[in-house]
Amino acid sequence: MGPPVVPSTASLARVFRAASVARVQPKKKPRSAWRRLVYPAPNACWQLDATEHVLTRGRRCVIFQLIDDHSRYAVASRVARGETVKDAIAVFDTAVVAHGVPQRLLSDNGLALNRPGAGLRPAPSMSATDVPPRGPSEDPATVSELLTHQPSPMS
Repeated sequence: MGPPVVPSTASLARVFRAASVARVQPKKKPRSAWRRLVYPAPNACWQLDATEHVLTRGRRCVIFQLIDDHSRYAVASRVARGETVKDAIAVFDTAVVAHGVPQRLLSDNGLALNRPGAGLRPAPSMSATDVPPRGPSEDPATVSELLTHQPSPMS
């Protein structure tokens, strides 16, 4: 005598629908309709994110991770004391040296690239990509804008 056999949720739903006890929910999509957004090729889009971790004795660190959206491969990672522009650019430069320049770079509104009131803007000369500015009054406001003007990566 073992544990009682319990029917699965899907089996119960199927039985209830057949007995007209459960409501049909046509607005719900079946799991087979779920599609993961995947960029068509490597280096088409990278995503940058930083996560704060608490270490022993309450010390904190920030882990920067740069992921290729095509394969979900971590093209670069970096541990830093805080979420700074310098460290965000350093992790990007590391990835560019190893994998080439992406067509697009996405990031959230994290502190490294968006410090309210600080007036910080990444300068094109701070990146290993050596992208010339578009003009004195048209400097890119974010790294993603800077990368929009990059040539397509080599395959």
